[in-house]
Amino acid sequence: RAATLLPGAFLYGLGLGLSPLWYFQGTERLARMVAIDILARMAVVGGVFVLVREAGDSWKALAIQGALACAGAAAGWSLAFFEIPLRLPKPAQLWEGMRTGWTLFLSRSATLLVSALNPVLAAFSVGTREMGLFFGADRICRAAVNSLHPMNQAFYPRLVVLVEKDRLQAAAFACRAAAAMLLHNLLLSGALYLGAGPLVKLILGAQYAESAAVLKILAFIPLANALNNLLGLQWMLALRMDRAYLGAVICAGLTNLWLFPLLAARWGTRGMAWGSLSVELLLLAAISLQLVMRRADPFWVLLRRRRSRPEAEAICNVCRG
Repeated sequence: RAATLLPGAFLYGLGLGLSPLWYFQGTERLARMVAIDILARMAVVGGVFVLVREAGDSWKALAIQGALACAGAAAGWSLAFFEIPLRLPKPAQLWEGMRTGWTLFLSRSATLLVSALNPVLAAFSVGTREMGLFFGADRICRAAVNSLHPMNQAFYPRLVVLVEKDRLQAAAFACRAAAAMLLHNLLLSGALYLGAGPLVKLILGAQYAESAAVLKILAFIPLANALNNLLGLQWMLALRMDRAYLGAVICAGLTNLWLFPLLAARWGTRGMAWGSLSVELLLLAAISLQLVMRRADPFWVLLRRRRSRPEAEAICNVCRG
């Protein structure tokens, strides 16, 4: 049965990989691509309701998602080709893109690898029951964290433009973006903490009632994640501090390799929850340390906005040195 899922999974991965979302994000014109994505997702829901009737139809659900992901990518490229001509890159251009982007690729891969490794690490420390209780709560928390993705897509291009034009304006925008992201995730954290019991019962079922205590610990992750996204993925990358960000991610990832199974073996599901939260806070501390060492923290720059503009520009340019 697993073999029947492979074609749909391949199409789904292909559609996500070929999506030109990055082009519309960089040009700050996400509306049309978002509309395509919403229509595709609505079509997926309709197709699943109509075609998936029994347990053996699981391949149909994945095939529908894969086909519509590819259709959405094709529609996006059609819009892009109306604005830019189709031109194959030269080998030198490909090499330059890989040379300048390898740190970003590794940092994103390391972040995903940390999440992917946790089930493997937990398998050596706890039983399947504890794993089910923890990762059920973890999926609810990650769904809440992923709701911040649209803000990341909207804020990053504007931040990059402002950094190149006026660093003080960029710092002010970063602070406003941080306030918006923190407020959003504060509401999410409050909802996860206060509504842990009902959410677990509604989403996972009554048999996962013990996951509520785990979710209450994980509820603090969205707050730390908001600052990690703003200061790391957006501010540091806009300042071309991608190597420093990669170092912070690797530090957190290596710590996760020993801390997560250690806490899991000692305190079970709650230990795994504290391990996940600790790694998120460690990443925030590593990012903050990198920024403070370079005097590139946007809050620090903004608090000293009374300084002369040349001096402020010099402070912000330290991170390039």
